Amino acid sequence: MRSSRLYTLICSALAAALMCVAAQLSIQLGPIPLTLQLLAALLLPFLLRPFGVAAAMGIYILAGLAGLPVFASGGGGIGYVLKPSFGFVLGMAAFAVLCSVLHGKLLSKNLSGWKTAAVRGVIMLLTVLGTYAVGVLYMFLILNLTGTEVTFSYCLAYGVLPFILPDVIKCAIALAIVTLLRPALEKAHLI
Repeated sequence: MRSSRLYTLICSALAAALMCVAAQLSIQLGPIPLTLQLLAALLLPFLLRPFGVAAAMGIYILAGLAGLPVFASGGGGIGYVLKPSFGFVLGMAAFAVLCSVLHGKLLSKNLSGWKTAAVRGVIMLLTVLGTYAVGVLYMFLILNLTGTEVTFSYCLAYGVLPFILPDVIKCAIALAIVTLLRPALEKAHLI
């Protein structure tokens, strides 16, 4: 039991490190940067159990809020909660955990081949949509509370529209990685 917990914590720490690296690969598009964070977050629900995903995302967020430059473009510190993009980090974390739980429940159904891939694809899209929902709402609230009056449509235009195609591509890449990697990890009894 103890070695299983240690293994989970090590995997969670590695997943948090992956999130940190993925966040640094960014291009600024208005108030929200385009990063590979979402790609990393899309992988986690399929490679870790819910506790591992929650631990990884918690480590990542706490490290950033503690001041380590792990958020997009080297951001960090408690002041990061006032950035319009922080809601996307929160949404990504929450929906990665939720989708890990959902994936675990669906695995018990013993789906085959293409059905498993289809379910995983839908779960990934749910993660993206959930991230958008939380992120846009947070962006709207933060910008308006900090003195920049914006409309909800402004937040959709700058927080979602430029990211739809790149995020669909990230879903396809994540699905391909999971489809190839998960069977090998299962065979080795690593997940």
